Amino acid sequence: MKRKHSVIYTWISSYVLIMVLFIISGILMERIATNKLIEEYKEITGTLQEQANDSLQTYFQKMKNQATEICSDTIIVNYALSAQPGGANYHNLILMQERLRNQMLTAQDEVMLYLYLENIDKAVSSTTVYDNISFWQELNRFFELDSGEYEQLLNGKYLHTVLALDAGDGDGMTVAMLTGIPLVGVGKRGMFVQILDQDVLQEILRSRTVLPDSTTVLVDEMGQVLCSSGNTAIVDKIPFSDLSLSGYSEVLIDGE
Repeated sequence: MKRKHSVIYTWISSYVLIMVLFIISGILMERIATNKLIEEYKEITGTLQEQANDSLQTYFQKMKNQATEICSDTIIVNYALSAQPGGANYHNLILMQERLRNQMLTAQDEVMLYLYLENIDKAVSSTTVYDNISFWQELNRFFELDSGEYEQLLNGKYLHTVLALDAGDGDGMTVAMLTGIPLVGVGKRGMFVQILDQDVLQEILRSRTVLPDSTTVLVDEMGQVLCSSGNTAIVDKIPFSDLSLSGYSEVLIDGE
């Protein structure tokens, strides 16, 4: 009788051991398969990120080149440096408007272009000449600036500086590139403001996603979101300022 019980116990123990080994093997195989999928996903994502980076670099280089052309334009630079910009020289503002209008028609990657000139404390677009207050109001169509922030913007020094500014009313961010006039030599006497087209940036991101429901975000080196595509609720929860500027970073969102 004892021998029969011993055989049963041995059989049960062997069965339990086999089941435990089977479960452990299954868990290990699942983890190996999961890790392999993650590595493959990272590899695909890395390739697409490189492609997106190349497209973004090309886009921003194009914006820089256009800003350089404007800020090196002889008429614009001479007028910005002029101690007597009024009188007979005032007609040059019309030529500047034509220059901006031609760029808007040619590039079609910018929403609006402005030239701010310190010697007359006015700004020029392709259609309008703004006094100081009117220019502040005009910029507030694209991003919220109080009077102090506006003065800080006018007095800053820029060289193809990309800024992400709050568009207000929950409309996300407006991306702008600012370049001082002239580019070299004497101190800044004005600036060129390019309001960049968010649709162009978002399309670059959307075209380089791995899955249809992927969320892709473009941030600057300070962790400020320039634009994104995908789930905005996820974007709002990611601490971008804590992420690595290169390689991969893992973060928990709602504990997952």
